Amino acid sequence: MNCTYKDKRHQYGAEAENLVADKYLEWGYELVSKRYRTPYGELDLIMKKDHTVIFIEVKARRDPNTDEYISQSQIKRNCNAANFFLYTYDYYQNHDVRFDLAVVSDSGIYDIIENAWVSDSA
Repeated sequence: MNCTYKDKRHQYGAEAENLVADKYLEWGYELVSKRYRTPYGELDLIMKKDHTVIFIEVKARRDPNTDEYISQSQIKRNCNAANFFLYTYDYYQNHDVRFDLAVVSDSGIYDIIENAWVSDSA
């Protein structure tokens, strides 16, 4: 079976997400979900620590030295997806919410930005 370019990108992204999830687990976070699908888009990773739910957007880049990792429209989709998750699982509605951005390159985790953006409604 031949792998297409899209298959390889999907695999590269999945490996990056696993790498980031492992790092957060090392830091004492609990994995809630990977690749959580909503009508608004997919949430790459959802982690929890203490009374905080962390929605992590993972960007896998062969060259991480780009100006913009995530667009405003992607941030809006991510916030809407997080709101959907919180609405669906009322257990998490009273938790604090944080949005992190993790950038992964061929050589590993390039950067993790905690509180990369704030949602007005989450």
